Amino acid sequence: MSRYCLRILLVIFLTGFILSKSNSHEAYLSFFSSPDYRLVQGISISQDGKSIYCTLPHGEYQKLKNNTIKRGTPRLGIYEIRWKSKKWSAPRFLNLTDTINHYEPTLQPGTDILVFNTSKEGEKNDLWFTEKKSDHWMIPRPLNKINTTDGEESYATISSDSTMIYMKEVQSGGVTTYALYETTFRGDDTGAGNQLPFHGSFGDPAISPDGNILIFTGFDAEDWNKTCDLYISARSVKRWSKPQALIDLNSPGPDFSPYISSDGQWFYYRKNFQFQRVPIRVLIPD
Repeated sequence: MSRYCLRILLVIFLTGFILSKSNSHEAYLSFFSSPDYRLVQGISISQDGKSIYCTLPHGEYQKLKNNTIKRGTPRLGIYEIRWKSKKWSAPRFLNLTDTINHYEPTLQPGTDILVFNTSKEGEKNDLWFTEKKSDHWMIPRPLNKINTTDGEESYATISSDSTMIYMKEVQSGGVTTYALYETTFRGDDTGAGNQLPFHGSFGDPAISPDGNILIFTGFDAEDWNKTCDLYISARSVKRWSKPQALIDLNSPGPDFSPYISSDGQWFYYRKNFQFQRVPIRVLIPD
């Protein structure tokens, strides 16, 4: 194991001490009015920090705003919030897939490529992608070399060098688990890649822009609410270290939706129906 990886693991064990001494946590997206705030799920932030892409339960959010819901509109949708005139705009629905649910957006740092989950009601998730050109999102396309007809592929995250980690449903001996797979994002030619050598059920991966840190959730597939916690792994010579629980971030309830900012400075996660953010230096060495 490299000296860099050992430093990572040492910092993980010291995280509790650092956090207790430094009031590092703070609520994020506090500009949302209540009860809108509790609805916000997976987030991704543009390179310039002026656009936030997030998931909202489309019907519920529109109902809160007293808007008419068209028949057949998706239950979950991706929204964009922009920084304009020194304040955040109201969330704007991105109608990417008409009647299909689309959510859990992830931007590749330094690009206008957006990968996200899609699903029809009652069906399992697939991964799709789109790209913005001239301030307009192109027609999304499925990652057909990853998606399967009977399993779930979802929750992608991409580094600056196009390393993509995603969650895949795995069936073995009648038991369902959820594994993390690593591949290289190449648009339509993105292959399925290889399973990471972690034992258990894992999801919600968030990779750092440089591709060296991976934070994700680990859980019992039969009791997600009580068991979903955050874990961290470090890359060393093209190998990932054994996952370690972020004990001082985890709570008795589910801790999930991790995200690492495109500048590598902040770590975000969802706790008690709120997004928290912590300086990434609290979790990893400079």
